[in-house]
Amino acid sequence: LELGVVVVVDEVYSEFSNQTCINLLKKYNNLIIIGSFSKTFGLAGLRVGYILSSGEIISFLSRVELSIAPFDVPTLSLVGAIAAIENAQESLTNIEKINKSRIKIQNSLRKLGLKVYPSKTSFLLFSTQRYGIESKVFVERLEKEFKIVLKDASIYAGLSKYDSYIAIPKEKDIPRVISAVERTISRRSKPPHLTKLGSC
Repeated sequence: LELGVVVVVDEVYSEFSNQTCINLLKKYNNLIIIGSFSKTFGLAGLRVGYILSSGEIISFLSRVELSIAPFDVPTLSLVGAIAAIENAQESLTNIEKINKSRIKIQNSLRKLGLKVYPSKTSFLLFSTQRYGIESKVFVERLEKEFKIVLKDASIYAGLSKYDSYIAIPKEKDIPRVISAVERTISRRSKPPHLTKLGSC
């Protein structure tokens, strides 16, 4: 920010982490903060987001927007966003529940010996490398055998073929998820079967 270049901060999960750069907007006119109604308010299908910045930057972005996307945000999306703002406390209560569930499932996965990456979001990223199970195989097994849907995160640049992504389940569903994960990795963690041979 001190360099004077435009700095964009993605804060779509800020309500989960309780961290924000909003207080810096008064000090720096080169800061852009982007937010979304997809995460905090659970309105991903409405495709509504927002930008916080200086008047100069907002004015410029408004002119660019009119030249690229001349049509306004759909009325239903705006109605949904407004309703979400008016009922923000309910969303914040849900975030508290998600954060508690995230800690619980994070600890449970670590107890199984899995590497779980730090997170302050509505999902967890973890690795099954210790058990030699590639994410693609792991995700397929969970869906086919236990009807639990995870995401193969190995498709993203910089992540390994063992990395998987799980959205935080409801607290009541955590035992079933952990049980399914444990059963899936336990099959690979056992030593190979050895056949006893007679003396030659």
